[in-house]
Amino acid sequence: MTYKTIKNASKASSHTLTLNNIMGGRFYHKTKGWTSLKISGLDLVTSLEINDLLDVIGGRKNYSILLRRYINNGTSYGILSRLTYDTKHGWSYCAGQDYTAELNTIRKILREGN
Repeated sequence: MTYKTIKNASKASSHTLTLNNIMGGRFYHKTKGWTSLKISGLDLVTSLEINDLLDVIGGRKNYSILLRRYINNGTSYGILSRLTYDTKHGWSYCAGQDYTAELNTIRKILREGN
């Protein structure tokens, strides 16, 4: 299914939308179950959403370019499922046992562009 924005896709999802869903191109739709996901905007995420996501992972401004490039061309990793988006709260991070190490791993993925 194609949506113009992440916010619209989030409204159609019965589960929390994750960065992994967005990059992997699949999400759980309220009525259709697991289905394909495509965001049709010019960029996969808008500048405002990039800034919100950077606030969550503690990234500096120079991460903005890396994050945009990575989201549009990168590999999806399981740890990216911890970065979630919902229409009420925007982006958030679901911390595991080692919050600091996990965020460092996410930043490393962005820096190396894998």
